[in-house]
Amino acid sequence: MAEIARTPKARELGLSGRPPLVDGEAMLFVFDKPGPYSFWMKDMFFPIDIIWLDKNMKVVHIKENANPSSYPEKFIPKSPSHFVLETQAGLVSKQGIKIDDIIKVVE
Repeated sequence: MAEIARTPKARELGLSGRPPLVDGEAMLFVFDKPGPYSFWMKDMFFPIDIIWLDKNMKVVHIKENANPSSYPEKFIPKSPSHFVLETQAGLVSKQGIKIDDIIKVVE
């Protein structure tokens, strides 16, 4: 179950200041056009996995276990993305997600 961050304000806030994600929760960031969208852990209270996706929902970059203590470091994808999925830390490893996988999103 992914909360969708479509607006600039929602994308800016993201998961900052929130309690940890529980199993099955995520946040999907939707951008108007592909780009090198960077993410940081400002005001985060828990680690996450960050998955960058192209317009076809193909995984183009992954940052596993992004930790709140990493702030102000920015995580920047190696390829442009159209979507970014933030999940519980460990999900990428647990599910075996890798570059070029396709993430299926169902509304």
